[in-house]
Amino acid sequence: MAEGSLHQDVGHLEGKLESLEKSVEKLTGKVEVLTGVLDQGKGARWAALAFLGLGAAAVSVLTTIITFFGMKITTGGN
Repeated sequence: MAEGSLHQDVGHLEGKLESLEKSVEKLTGKVEVLTGVLDQGKGARWAALAFLGLGAAAVSVLTTIITFFGMKITTGGN
């Protein structure tokens, strides 16, 4: 009787192990997806920073040009 009970316990543990393996596989897939999303977010962050940097540079250039020509106009072209 003890031997039959042991076989039942082993069978029960095997079933739980298979279920656990399936859960780990699902979680691994979800972690991979989340990692991909985070990597995309990093790329978008760098793109946004580059865009903002270019925008700031453009504003700086326009300000310099306006100031330069504004000084030319107010000083009579000298």
